[in-house]
Amino acid sequence: MPAIDHAGTCRGAAHRTRALFVLVASLVVYAAAGLHHISLPGLQQDEAWDALIALDTLHGAPLGDTPSVTLLGHQLPLMSTTHEGPTIIYLSMPTLALAGPSVAALRFLHVMVGLLTLVLLWSLARRWGGARTAAIAVGLTATFPAFVWWTRAGGNWNDPVLPAALGMVLLADRWLETRRPRDLAGALFLGGVGVTTKILFVWMAVPLLLAPLLCLGPVGSWQLLRSVRGRTAIAAGLALAAGLMPMLAYNLSGAGTLRFVAANAVSTQLYGYDNRDIVRNVATQAVGFLRLMGGSTVVFSAPSGWPVGALLFALGLAGMSNWLVRRWRTDRDARATDRALRRRLFLLLTVVTVVPISAVTPTHASPAYLFIIVPFAWLLVAWAVVDGWDALARRYPGRPWAGAAVLVVALTAGNQTVTNVRVATHFDRTGGRGLWSDAVTTLASRVQHEWAGRPVAAMDWGFSRNVAFLTDGHIRPQELYDASAKQSAAVADRCAAWMRDPSALYLFHVPRHTAFAGVRNIFEDTAHRLGRTVTLVEALQDRDGEANTLVFAVQ
Repeated sequence: MPAIDHAGTCRGAAHRTRALFVLVASLVVYAAAGLHHISLPGLQQDEAWDALIALDTLHGAPLGDTPSVTLLGHQLPLMSTTHEGPTIIYLSMPTLALAGPSVAALRFLHVMVGLLTLVLLWSLARRWGGARTAAIAVGLTATFPAFVWWTRAGGNWNDPVLPAALGMVLLADRWLETRRPRDLAGALFLGGVGVTTKILFVWMAVPLLLAPLLCLGPVGSWQLLRSVRGRTAIAAGLALAAGLMPMLAYNLSGAGTLRFVAANAVSTQLYGYDNRDIVRNVATQAVGFLRLMGGSTVVFSAPSGWPVGALLFALGLAGMSNWLVRRWRTDRDARATDRALRRRLFLLLTVVTVVPISAVTPTHASPAYLFIIVPFAWLLVAWAVVDGWDALARRYPGRPWAGAAVLVVALTAGNQTVTNVRVATHFDRTGGRGLWSDAVTTLASRVQHEWAGRPVAAMDWGFSRNVAFLTDGHIRPQELYDASAKQSAAVADRCAAWMRDPSALYLFHVPRHTAFAGVRNIFEDTAHRLGRTVTLVEALQDRDGEANTLVFAVQ
């Protein structure tokens, strides 16, 4: 009869108990930060984009240029834009229906998405690396500044891609172990939902397919494909199609997504981003991702802490690479069945393939687009910490390696928590900066009440949809600018037509916060040519007095 290792069993139970405590504590810390003054910073236009479509759908209002389908007399959105689907639109409808069109109601939904992401990360990390890995991964992610503040305003980052990616990887890993058809179908369904939510989700297919391919080799990969029965393949294909349904329906009538990608393949129309400058673009994305891992919130003009997270990430990346190289050389015959090798390889490939791939884009490159790999990056770090902890404990037994590992993780999480407090204080003091300023809330109130009945023209990106949402759809500023790196002659024609009405108001950001430059000069030149006088009606400021928005009239 085999001996029972009571000490090992007790240690395992203690690890699981402590890890579960870390999970609960992490969820509480994340929720507290996410719900603190939830209306700050001010509502940004991309964040309001899907929310306004959801509001119009609830009100039964016309959806305008939004791709839609009519079912049983109701107009339902198919897509949000040419490359983003309706996932957030439908997710936000219940909270908006219950609580009305408020920033708090909108962001509460995204905090719930963040909590779901942490729970799924816990499940994946515990399955792959055990309770200690799960505790470290969730603790570092829950306090990670970009995760806290970006999920809160998740409409801007399409945050449902995070739980979709984690769920897809978890189910795909289960299928590789069990060959259960429902796991394969579930993974492909979530993959379809992810791509529909935001087309950049296709990046995740590279590490997900490449890791088992490298471990199995060409012959093993072909045998794996042949092992899928016909009925399983059909069910999996139908599941993928179901997840992709809105995007498929939209593209069947005109291939809008494909045409958008093709039209911006070399140089993007919106921002003039040059995809041919590959080396510089990849370097910029890599540096941006390190800034992100170091605790910067990037887009908020908010304080950052010490880049401890970036240092730990770099060490974790080096440690994981070293583990993989050693295992690859020593266990050649066992690669096909080595689950730890395949899983660690997937995490490494997620970082080293998605970061450079993200430098090729139909819009413009930004560390914000790498949000999708943040949970996997912290899982890589957590697993590398546990690997190092165990390796040192085996080589130098009796030393307090557990305490050292806990101290490193605690210092990183503590640094990130301090950064979150500084960011929250920044938002409380300023209301947000630039295109994330709650000056837009004051603006929405003014145009709805004090300037009621006056036509309103948005002369820059960042006014039309957030003002419309904040006024429950009653005030919809018309955009006169071109959403392009260069303004066309048509902008002057639009301005001239509007200047026939002396009651019209024109909304600008101050120069440092202007999204599309050149409109102000066209506006003033057109007024001068027509013999009109441009008058400043109101200058709106951030909470601490920094100039943000200018409201003009033409007399």
